[in-house]
Amino acid sequence: MSSEQIEIAIIQIIEELLVIKRKYGAREKRIWVKKWIKRRNQFGASNTLLKELAVEDPKSYFNCLRINEEMFNTLLEKVRIQKQETMMRCALPPKLKLEVMLRYLATGDFFKTLQYIC
Repeated sequence: MSSEQIEIAIIQIIEELLVIKRKYGAREKRIWVKKWIKRRNQFGASNTLLKELAVEDPKSYFNCLRINEEMFNTLLEKVRIQKQETMMRCALPPKLKLEVMLRYLATGDFFKTLQYIC
């Protein structure tokens, strides 16, 4: 192949890539974390409902997680739940992870619905 033929082939490839790019266009940016999830630290069940239940209604707290607050804190100290921050997002705190796991074990609920609870 001559250098002229190589140049023509490269130009054709570039033109085809441009056609493909125009055809599919730029993708919409995906939302990494939904807005309501960002507010979970302030308004989530872990920081509101479970704290209130532990103080005001220990029976309901037990009903929610199937464990009392004292046992929960003991279990949280003994279980080694690691959190690892990344450049992309903050990790969930070990307390929240344990609450979600206990709620899952208590109810057998789907993970899709557990996201709204904690």
